[in-house]
Amino acid sequence: MVDRMKHRLFLPCGALLCLVLACPTPGKAQTQPPKTLGASPVLATVAGERITLGDFEAEMLRRGGNQPGRYATAESRRALLNEIIRQRALVGRARAEGFAKDPAVRAAFEKAMVARMQEVDLQSRLESLSVSDEEVAAFYAKHREDYARPARFKAAIIFIAVPENADGKTRRKLERRAEEALKEARKLDPGTLHFGALARKYSDDRATRYTGGVIGWLVQHPSRRYKWAPEVVDAIFHLSEPGEIGPIVKTEKGFYLVRLLAREKESLRVLKELEAGIRHRLLEQKRQEAGKSFIEETMTQAGINIDEAVLESMPSPAVVESGSGGPPPVPAD
Repeated sequence: MVDRMKHRLFLPCGALLCLVLACPTPGKAQTQPPKTLGASPVLATVAGERITLGDFEAEMLRRGGNQPGRYATAESRRALLNEIIRQRALVGRARAEGFAKDPAVRAAFEKAMVARMQEVDLQSRLESLSVSDEEVAAFYAKHREDYARPARFKAAIIFIAVPENADGKTRRKLERRAEEALKEARKLDPGTLHFGALARKYSDDRATRYTGGVIGWLVQHPSRRYKWAPEVVDAIFHLSEPGEIGPIVKTEKGFYLVRLLAREKESLRVLKELEAGIRHRLLEQKRQEAGKSFIEETMTQAGINIDEAVLESMPSPAVVESGSGGPPPVPAD
């Protein structure tokens, strides 16, 4: 029997669930009055297993609950009954041939059963969860700083590079060049916030020299990192008014002129703007906690006992080395 099972195809997962049902082949409709089982008449039998009228009505409701009138005709009810009978017949044969005890079948059945149990038992708990306005407000108050928009600075630069191996004389010469550029920059038209043509004249930064030295927006936040030296970024953050030019910034790689083009102050996002997101976040937290509690409750009720001695005594399975599945070596002559 075991050998036969190894060579058979397994039933689909949907059929596995029917292992808890009965089974036979469809036959002709009974002409005698229906037998009864308790309060529900026996509608059909399959290999000795009864399908009651209550079973059939429950299956009609399960399949057509969202489609009123789906089984309004005798033909549709007959088709459903034949389908149930055919399925139970297949399940009965599978059980008779020992597939109910096959590890793969049992594993698939148990997985489906657990999923259904969680859907019924856990889902009701999840659906009862809610987040109050007070909880949302309390979370917002506690994490207010997380919802602040940091200040932003739009700036322009002129960079005068110092060669890596430059001596003191060369460095002083380039610093004087930076001072000349700063003197000219302070004479620019106040309506021109960037460095304009001076960037083309003095700057060694290829990315910005043809755009007036504009480098875009910098966000004042500890998590942000930029390609410019920290002292350059810090000098920009110390500018307060559009058009303002800071002092020359000295770095190992050269000299920088910095100018502020625009500034947006730090602002706080209001609760009304964030309410939906906070509520969703808190609800997800509650759902995760409920799921964790459900598992812990199940484990506690299960009365688990592990024999550590048996576990420790279990030999390790043989390790198959990678590539060992190739052809055997050629025998020596």
